[in-house]
Amino acid sequence: MPNKLFVDLASRRTPSFVTQRTELRLLRRLQGAGYLDARFFPEEPTDDQFAELHGVTPLGRRVLDIVTRSGRSSA
Repeated sequence: MPNKLFVDLASRRTPSFVTQRTELRLLRRLQGAGYLDARFFPEEPTDDQFAELHGVTPLGRRVLDIVTRSGRSSA
């Protein structure tokens, strides 16, 4: 998982809209893993799909803490 994009998505003000295809793919994975709360419109992937990001879940906060700590320790 690209940690930088996860951190970026998690730090956005919510609700936030996501329209870029690469971000939508990662957001779908992060939502499926239970890290982020988001809704997709339409639900099935299409060329004009977008998502509304509602926030980080409690599980996502724990993972985010691990990701940011590991990033600091390896810098």
